[in-house]
Amino acid sequence: MYSIHFPPYTLSCYSLFVDKELAREARAYRKRILMRKRGALRVDTIHSIATPWNFKSCMKANRLAREARANRKKKLMEKRSVLSANIMNDTSTPPQFEGCIQGANSTLESGSSMQDKQRAKGARANRKRILMTKRGAQATITILSNVTPWDFGSPTCICEFCGAVLWYEERSERTKRSIHPKFSFCCMQGRVQLPLMKEPPEFMKSLLEGDNKTRRSHYINNSRRYNGMFCFTSMGGRVDKRMNMGRGSYVLKIGGQNYHKIGSLKPPPGKNPGFAQLYIHDTQNEIKNRMQCFGGQQTTDELDAEIVEGLCKMLDEYNPYVKSFRMARDRFQLEEVVDVRLRLISTREKDGRVYDTPTASEVAALIVGDFSSESTGRDIIVEHMQQGLQRITELHPCFMPMMYPLIHIYGEDGYRIDVQHRDASNGQRKRNKLTMRQMFAFRLQFRFNEGHTLLLCGRLLQQYIIDAYMAMEEERFRWIRNNQSKLRADLFNGLMDAISNGDTIAAKVGKFIVLPSSHLGSPRYRVQSYQDAMAICRWAGYPDLFITFTCNPKWPEIKHLMQLLKGEDDYSRVEVICRVFQIKVNELIHDIKHKRYFGRTTAIGLLMWNSASEVLRDRKIQHKLKAEFLKQILNNEKTTTYKIVKAETKIVK
Repeated sequence: MYSIHFPPYTLSCYSLFVDKELAREARAYRKRILMRKRGALRVDTIHSIATPWNFKSCMKANRLAREARANRKKKLMEKRSVLSANIMNDTSTPPQFEGCIQGANSTLESGSSMQDKQRAKGARANRKRILMTKRGAQATITILSNVTPWDFGSPTCICEFCGAVLWYEERSERTKRSIHPKFSFCCMQGRVQLPLMKEPPEFMKSLLEGDNKTRRSHYINNSRRYNGMFCFTSMGGRVDKRMNMGRGSYVLKIGGQNYHKIGSLKPPPGKNPGFAQLYIHDTQNEIKNRMQCFGGQQTTDELDAEIVEGLCKMLDEYNPYVKSFRMARDRFQLEEVVDVRLRLISTREKDGRVYDTPTASEVAALIVGDFSSESTGRDIIVEHMQQGLQRITELHPCFMPMMYPLIHIYGEDGYRIDVQHRDASNGQRKRNKLTMRQMFAFRLQFRFNEGHTLLLCGRLLQQYIIDAYMAMEEERFRWIRNNQSKLRADLFNGLMDAISNGDTIAAKVGKFIVLPSSHLGSPRYRVQSYQDAMAICRWAGYPDLFITFTCNPKWPEIKHLMQLLKGEDDYSRVEVICRVFQIKVNELIHDIKHKRYFGRTTAIGLLMWNSASEVLRDRKIQHKLKAEFLKQILNNEKTTTYKIVKAETKIVK
């Protein structure tokens, strides 16, 4: 009995050779006809010995190919049927298959069939890659060989008024290429004048810029926790913890209304001390009380007791608000007094443009005995012992220092309403006083001659920026509420308007505040933006391109600035990421409008789209948009957008 070790579809050598030759000639003939039809052959090859293309020759090639395939299939079926019949009925080897056995053995020994399969597989992969390249699906891969990413470099410009380090692309007049650019982003071209922040103490400097990377990274990642131990006030709002459950950079999201509140000097009976009360109550076990008061056992194990002790000693030495509360503690320890209050003074006698570091006597006053609350103004009276909390207005100078003692280590004042501009004495401008937005924009800039406590505090910086933005919104709402007559809000409310709206119940009809269309996020702002978009579509037609432009926190421009701050591993500098993203968006719009590689542009509309949208989740829509966008960009390699797209494609790859 013979055991057959070759596949049943093995053909004889002669027939296999003839069929392959016919198929190869047919493929070559079709390929030559197809290339000539598509115009791949140039004019000089038309007069060659190749047969010109016609319909009959194409039909002949197809007929030859069909005959070859049919012949191979017929012989294969015959061989399979004969093999199966003989193997089942006879144990001996038929004489007509002895040559097949020898051919199969020689084929298996030489490995020619495996080589043929590999060649066929490589040919199919090559054809598929060529086809995909023609369709544009792999256009981003074929052009990555010699592409330099577009990098506008590190910030090289320094503001001549405040010394802020900025990029040249952030100049006020972007349409002009000036040798000496001016910037309004930092100090309104010199109108804003504020004292610079001091260098931090040695202990804080070792945490922010020390050589121990493990300790520095630990403090930056837990800066919000350490600040929460020493802050005097509590912050409202709801922190969304679901944002950091996955991978990626740390993101702080706060919902609801944000506010700062402070309690009494001593906790009510039966309650544990917290926030400012820890500076007065049981100071002998202060470190232990602060670590236990902040969270559970898991949070306590993650923090470093040595850092907490060092921060406590540092604040006792430098912070004027801590010294004021320590005075109240000493007063309680000397004698058993009942009526003790602490008055946080809101007024300052010195010029805020030059001086912003008050002493303990300037920020607070200790009041013993009876006290009349008349003419206190914006001063905050911290009672000896009371139920409930009282709110600190954002217009008070201690609004930010009492919430962020690890940033305002020396007790630097926050926003003050009496600070004027540098050129306020000229009287040429209507607005001569400093706004809250201008003050925070000045503080968030990087300068070589200034302390970097705010910029290097890690995750605490995100909380500081959110708190500053909400304070600015409160200031804007207050101005709108107090200036309804200037906004002509009386045109929107009244008895007839209430009746026409269906509000016939007098208890539901009252005074309401009208937000103008200039306020971002207001109902009139959204309606006006929608009407503007529809007007553009009515005048210019429907949009032709929908371009999605995303941001990458690992852009080299961001790393350049972080290297200047010695914080290259920290991605909490959200304001730097936004600045770089805005520069590249402006460059993209400039390429579309002025360089016209899409043609003449009639109108451009910007749309902020949520990344979780169902439209952006659809991969088919994404690939279609990318292919259409890249098809136009790749035809013009001189544009800056070409370099941006190439850089981003290289990073993604």
